[in-house]
Amino acid sequence: MAQLTPNQVLTQLSQGRVLPVYYFYGDEMYLVQTLLAELQKVCLGEGPSDFNLDVFYYTETSAQHIIDTAETLPMFSPKRLVVVRQISELKAKDQDQLMQLIEKPIDTTCVVLVGKKMDARKKFFKTLIGQNAVVKFDPPSMSDVPSWVQKIAKEKGLTIDREAQDALIQMVGNSLTDIENEMQKLRQFVGDQASVKLSDVKTVVSKHRMESVFDLTKSIAEQDLPRSLFFLANLLEQGENELGILALIARHVRILNLVKEGIKEGVTASQLAVRAGVPPYFINQYIGQARYWSEERLEHLHMALLLTDRALKSSPVSTSIWLENFVLKSCQPEL
Repeated sequence: MAQLTPNQVLTQLSQGRVLPVYYFYGDEMYLVQTLLAELQKVCLGEGPSDFNLDVFYYTETSAQHIIDTAETLPMFSPKRLVVVRQISELKAKDQDQLMQLIEKPIDTTCVVLVGKKMDARKKFFKTLIGQNAVVKFDPPSMSDVPSWVQKIAKEKGLTIDREAQDALIQMVGNSLTDIENEMQKLRQFVGDQASVKLSDVKTVVSKHRMESVFDLTKSIAEQDLPRSLFFLANLLEQGENELGILALIARHVRILNLVKEGIKEGVTASQLAVRAGVPPYFINQYIGQARYWSEERLEHLHMALLLTDRALKSSPVSTSIWLENFVLKSCQPEL
């Protein structure tokens, strides 16, 4: 499946290359907004946005109105930019009509279709893939998150020290959308101070996500199926997608393994924190939970994670059923 990355599109834009149509999809809406802002700069130039930028919600407008707008010439701008959100809700009756935007592109307009998912079995999306116009927006790897935290802080007019940064990542994870939301709260909290400290993060940032992961893995260790399913539902309700939840659990399991090894070797809590890559003020929570897990069960859990990851990635549509099956297997005495 040929798909572009956001960085590839940014490179194309820096070279002045703009495709007539894109499909942006995925869970990382912060990156979507960032790329849309860059597209707006390139397409509109110095031209007025009031006359050259149109944003629609597919569920609230007609396919014909979208086409008519896309066919309108830009005013004092290189191109018109038309953004259509909620396109993953596309109905069969509108597919053929909107297909002309892909098959007969308009040179003076860039159309960006935005959705959460993509069903590659549908002709509409197959055609987009064939045009190399699909861009997937995934959260960055954990190793890249610190630089993103610093970038987002700078955008908000903030500086954030290392301890505060690490705590924010520990609580929020690698969702840039969530990081930006929490950074906005921090901006309002610190006021003119403009400098974010560890105490600010502890006061402002929600711990619900982190606590849910701890509760879920603890319940699985205790083979408590009802509570495990309950905490899984909590994570889904917080907006985590299936692969995101699996990544959270996988990271948690990796940390528990490192902590157990360190405990066996007799290293100190501060050394454990460095080895596991977690802030020192969280390490006691991991030490406490590590006691619930044997090395054998952690290994079995790791295998269950791998199998579930393959199942989710091979399924055309992500589904929580795979996660529920993972919890069922994980709560069994022998996986």
